[in-house]
Formats: sequence, structure tokens, C-alpha cells
Amino acid sequence: MSRRLTAGAESEIRLYDFLRAEMGLTKKQISRLKYTEGGILVNGQAVYVTQMLKAGDIVDADAGSVPAEGHGIKPSPEPLEILYEDEDIIALNKPAGVSSHPAGVHQEDTIVNRLVYHFRQNGEPVIPHPVGRLDISTSGVICFAKNRTALARLNKQRERKLLYKEYTAAVSGKLENRSGEIGLPLRRDPENALRVIVSAEGKYAKTVYEVIRETQEISLVRLRILTGRMHQIRVHMASLGHPLLGDQLYGGRTDLIGRAALHAGRMVLHRPFSEDRLELTAPLPEDMVKLL
Repeated sequence: MSRRLTAGAESEIRLYDFLRAEMGLTKKQISRLKYTEGGILVNGQAVYVTQMLKAGDIVDADAGSVPAEGHGIKPSPEPLEILYEDEDIIALNKPAGVSSHPAGVHQEDTIVNRLVYHFRQNGEPVIPHPVGRLDISTSGVICFAKNRTALARLNKQRERKLLYKEYTAAVSGKLENRSGEIGLPLRRDPENALRVIVSAEGKYAKTVYEVIRETQEISLVRLRILTGRMHQIRVHMASLGHPLLGDQLYGGRTDLIGRAALHAGRMVLHRPFSEDRLELTAPLPEDMVKLL
């Protein structure tokens, strides 16, 4: 899986720093590649990682020769709904109620556990790296990189707003404005680690919303977050007095749906190396459709 990457517009950068920052390789991976024939090349030539790159230099790092490091994740044969897959990424439609990755009491049946099983069945020595995450109660599009190089390039897309998600939420009541922006800083609640609160001491957070359907009791809202804070959509909508239906943690009604009514319906990104644009969509799940 050799990948040709351009050093970029910087006048100079050390090869080692480029491999770490631009290609996402760990110290251990770089050490292995240094002793692999053809593992790291600059303009087709083997060089020391201390060499300074110039603008326009071409770096080859054979990411395919770097073995996956042990992870101890137990594979789960539970099904996956695959939206897209190639040699570098895989995108799924995550069901509500399934954790994205092992954490806390959720260790054996998460999306990552299912992916490990999927890759083993296909004979791929892959450890999935999440490109952003979804709360356990949130459904919809979620993407994983198959190698650290792809992950680094996708994370750069996120920083440049080339990779983003659009969400759909069902909230209580009828919003005063059919569209708008919410820019309120957020931090963890010092009295309850499970909650996030609006606080001047928190980190800046911005959410853009648009009402796409409404009744007197329920509004269906399309949202895009311009910052990635924990529970951002849930807290921002609750701050307007319109908490997500089913979101007991932030005051939402629980008589109509059994989880926070939030769905990542659309993701836009570019393939990590070809730069081809991808638009991935997941239909609104049945429990949210019933709300309408």
C-alpha cells in the first residue's frame, strides 16, 4: 500500500516530522520502515529521516509493510450495514444502541468489534481507526480509516471542513426561527460527569440548524456542527428550550421514542489519496420516521 504524498508548500520540514504529522505514522512504525527496503523514499531515493524536505519533494512511505499492532479487541459476528468500502476507509450505517468503540461496560459488541470480525473474515490485517464518533444512542453514518496514514489525511480534511456530517434531530416544540446559529461554549458538568453544560469557562462550540418539518409539538431539524464537542447538538438544542425527543439527560420527552432522536444522515469527505469526493447517506431510522 505505497502512498505518494507531496511535502506541501512549506519551505522546509524534516522528513521525520512529515511522516509523523502528514502521514500519521507512529515512532514505532517509522522505526520499522527505516529498516525496510524501500520503506521510506524521497523523490525515489532512500534517505535518512533527519533529512530536510523542500517544497515539492515527493515522499513514499510503504504503509502496507507496517504490521498492525496488537489490540486485544474481541471480534463480534454481529452484522454491519456497509455504505462504502475501499482499501483505505469503510463507512457504515450505525444502529442506535450500539457503541462506536470499546469503552466502559461496552467491550465485546461495539462497531469496532464487528469491524475486527469483518476484516478477519476478509483476510485483512486491519485495525479500524474511527474518524469522529457517534454517541451510543445516535444512529447514522460513521467512518473508519483502515490505516494510520488514511486517518491522518482524513483528520486534516476535518480541520479544513472538507469532511463533515449533517444530522437530523426531532426536537420538542416549534422553533421561533426556522434557521439559525447557536454559538455557546460547552464544558463537562462538574457535578455530573455524564452531562455537558453551557458555560463561559467552556470551549467554543457552534451549531447551524434549519427546520425541515414541524408541527405544534415536534420539529424535525437538520443540523451541522462546526466544532466537535461532546453532546454538542443535544446541549445546544436544549439551550434553546427545544431538547431532543427521548433525551432524558437534557430534559427531552421520553414518551415518544426510547433514545435521543438524533441521526447522522449525511457525510461528505474525500478519499484519502485520490481526493475523489464521496457523499454517504443513511436513511432516517424507523423509530424516527414514526415520530412524523
